[in-house]
Amino acid sequence: LTRWNDNAVVTLASNHLTHHPIGSVQRYSQSQKKHVKIRMLEIVRRYNTSMGGVDILDKLLSSYRPPKPLLTIRTGRRAHLPETLRITQGHYLEMISQGRCRVYIIDL
Repeated sequence: LTRWNDNAVVTLASNHLTHHPIGSVQRYSQSQKKHVKIRMLEIVRRYNTSMGGVDILDKLLSSYRPPKPLLTIRTGRRAHLPETLRITQGHYLEMISQGRCRVYIIDL
């Protein structure tokens, strides 16, 4: 279990990564008004390298949102689906379609 404080406190847990080897990275210190070298644990470095794909997927999903599906109730009124149903209903299909578009663009 590791706690890392960069811009915010992050708690990381892994069953196969440890804090060794410890590397160094440059961060800007507001108190000293310059870049300083700090020690970075291996688990934090791996986390930072793997988060790039998640950020790209979130960006792509936010740029394309299909229209909200409507639910017709027996009384004839139309109402929007609850937010939890909207998220789970099409989230995986959206992820697949965005991923396929991304692969197509890279292959060109």
